Amino acid sequence: MAKQSAKAAQTSGPAAEPADKDKAKATKWFEHGKSVADTHNYDYAIECYINGLGVWPEAVDEGHKPLRAVAFARLGAGKKKPGMLEKLKFDTGGAGRVPLAAMLAAEKMLAKDPTNLNYMEAVVKNAAKGGYEQTCLWLGPIFAEGALSNIKANSGKLATIRQVYEDLGDVFNQRGDIPNAVICFDLAGKAADALGRLKPDDGTTQDQLRNLAGKLTITKGKFEGGDFRDSLHDAQKQRELHDHDRMVQDDSRLDELIKAGLEELQANPNEPGKVYAIVDLMLRKGTKTDEAAAIQLLVDTYERSHVYQFKNRADEIRMRQMHNQARAIRSSGDRKAAAEHLKKMLAFEIEVYKERVRQYPTEARHKYELGKRYFMAQQYDEAVPVLQLARSDPKNRYPCISLIAQSFFRKGYYDQSINVLIDAIKTYEVEGDDISKDLHYWLGRSQEDAGQKDEAARTYGQIIQWDYNYRDGDVRQRLEAIQKGRQSE
Repeated sequence: MAKQSAKAAQTSGPAAEPADKDKAKATKWFEHGKSVADTHNYDYAIECYINGLGVWPEAVDEGHKPLRAVAFARLGAGKKKPGMLEKLKFDTGGAGRVPLAAMLAAEKMLAKDPTNLNYMEAVVKNAAKGGYEQTCLWLGPIFAEGALSNIKANSGKLATIRQVYEDLGDVFNQRGDIPNAVICFDLAGKAADALGRLKPDDGTTQDQLRNLAGKLTITKGKFEGGDFRDSLHDAQKQRELHDHDRMVQDDSRLDELIKAGLEELQANPNEPGKVYAIVDLMLRKGTKTDEAAAIQLLVDTYERSHVYQFKNRADEIRMRQMHNQARAIRSSGDRKAAAEHLKKMLAFEIEVYKERVRQYPTEARHKYELGKRYFMAQQYDEAVPVLQLARSDPKNRYPCISLIAQSFFRKGYYDQSINVLIDAIKTYEVEGDDISKDLHYWLGRSQEDAGQKDEAARTYGQIIQWDYNYRDGDVRQRLEAIQKGRQSE
């Protein structure tokens, strides 16, 4: 990798612009990266782009975006994601790194696993530390879209987005860069809104949401009022700089960009970077018509290129639409409609994850997601064997075991549920956390229904020592019922 410059140690303010000779050096790396990518030597292309970014870290159009296109081309070619040794080096090498080195190490991993939110988070965090503001503006919307697709699973990442982009928005606002301040506050606000829906009773989260809403309203007022316009030396140049990356754009300008992108796409209709850029623009408009157009573009590209990643993205959009519909129906209070929609949604997601398991047979996380949806659909005979395969993944091992045990419980196989849970509790090293309480809860339920009242009472007793009101007091009530039964005997 290129030698790191002194600016990498920066922790606040924008990173210094490299000298022209450094830009020329970086450009040579980028050009070489493009030429070797054209020969499908993707791993070496990644090295070239990373070397160039080491010299010119803020080269968004010249370096970051083409590198991401290479990443999706590499993925479409069936190349492997980072292996265990690479992950280990990445995990153990983070401490003590200057922001630029840490950012590029994460971006190199992201180039080999382009949908991995952990690597995106590391890029964004270190870009912010190093003052690489244009890099933050480029990757932020991509990172946010991925994190918002599963709010509960990505709450930590949404908290990162809220913090990083609120801080960056404050910096832009103080500097008088109102368009970028609006972008950042809007992005932080979306993350805060998602966290607010996830934690409606958390006062701190609600305060953060209100604070951001106020900042965004005030900053938009400046933007729309034109207070800052007189200070711009070249309004057209400023407009072009922000149009492709900003989140706040009028529909007519988005339509222009989409039209131009589609015309450019005709020359190379299967290029991932261009397809995803147009899809992002369509999704920013947020209408059902534009979302349908984005899905159709992805499906058409998939059918033409047979690169599964395009269909994968289309399915993500469809699933997000269905989850949004589910929330709307639940909020209406129509339980029958909610149940019918859930059934339809699960049927669709089961087919999606079955296909992903076929496409990525070594990815245990897809098996876990498939097994979880089988379980939610009460298809326990299908859920158990898939979850038994998925538990090989250390990250989801215990959630898999819990669902396996619950499947046995629902079928009345109490002894099997008990055995699975006892084995899991013996190997789980943390006491009293959410996973531990969940494993003990289903052990107690299985023991209780199997007629093992004394064992169930001991299990429930352990849980209330950790959390007296666990599951809204259900455990305490079950323990009291067992004790009353003993007294009446």
